[in-house]
Amino acid sequence: MTPQEMELQALRTRVAALQSVVARMAALLPDAACQTLCDWLVQTSMAPDGQEDPSAVSIAGVPAALGGMTRAAEMEDILALVRHSREKT
Repeated sequence: MTPQEMELQALRTRVAALQSVVARMAALLPDAACQTLCDWLVQTSMAPDGQEDPSAVSIAGVPAALGGMTRAAEMEDILALVRHSREKT
């Protein structure tokens, strides 16, 4: 594994850990607050006015492996983790 691949794997691991923490904290919120957060996650996962998610566009100099996850997809992943955490509590 190259140093860049190792760094990318470390970043992925850190992001996954942070997602889990955010989801668990959200799951512990009172129902109304959690629903407000979930509504916000849904809204932020959708581009306004049908515009494309800016993070979905390739940027020169940014490795494709880093640009693979759009902001919308990231929010959807967090929302799924929040819902899953709520079901477990």
